[in-house]
Amino acid sequence: MVSGVFFSLGLVIFAQIRTVADAVRSIRPNIVPSDSVGTAFVLPVVGNTPGANGTFFRSEAVFSNYLSTPQRIAISVLEQGKASGDQPVIIRQLPSYENGGDLGLVDDDILQSLGKTGLAALVVQAVDASGNADPNARIDGFTRIWTNQPPSDGCPSPRGTMSQSLFAVPPNSLAGSEFSGFAVGLRQDENFRTNVGIVNLSAESHSWTVEVDGTRGGTTFRVTVPASSMQQVPVPAGIYGNISVIFTADPTTSANFNWAAYASSVDNYTGDGWTRQASY
Repeated sequence: MVSGVFFSLGLVIFAQIRTVADAVRSIRPNIVPSDSVGTAFVLPVVGNTPGANGTFFRSEAVFSNYLSTPQRIAISVLEQGKASGDQPVIIRQLPSYENGGDLGLVDDDILQSLGKTGLAALVVQAVDASGNADPNARIDGFTRIWTNQPPSDGCPSPRGTMSQSLFAVPPNSLAGSEFSGFAVGLRQDENFRTNVGIVNLSAESHSWTVEVDGTRGGTTFRVTVPASSMQQVPVPAGIYGNISVIFTADPTTSANFNWAAYASSVDNYTGDGWTRQASY
């Protein structure tokens, strides 16, 4: 960790990113974004935390560099429920593509390696030697959150794992309050539960209305996320069947703040599950 480089740098970087995002939003159709390389990305959730029924979830991660030169990256950890704007960023160096940059940083427990536990989002920004945003970078990332399979009556000593994977998303994947974000293909019923998560990349606290629409019912609730933070909460108890989740940010004077969201359904018995990242 480079103690002299602080998250305020990250806020300046995202102000630069926002300027570019504002310029293109007016011509961008509301489509599902695809994973691609860029100068920065967000991993909406990584974990090092116990789960239900004897599970313990950890996140492995891969950060990749697709240039023929080494690439410095600044990693900001946005902890759950904590305003993280004054936290130092963590500097890492990815080798050139020819020297293994496609697997530039591989970690079996990324959050623990960054000195944190619990749940968090990671913001990864390519920077130059002076700590400024590098507009020529080509980086990407991926994470899988996993647990050892818990014991059961039929298998008291299981050997496999249960996991969910998440692709990296651009910092402006859900920018502004003029659109809602949608996560589809989830489930909450007698056998499955669902959690939702929101990442707030702005320097101010914001609130969202979360609507659950299901084949057997629905519900609506509110989530508030501190500045530069993330928050994961369970969908309120209820039998809703196959569901979609709609995230709507409250109207604010700063309509163009950057955020990301996701929903995750988990089997109540095995811990197996799947994640959908929200998109327009």
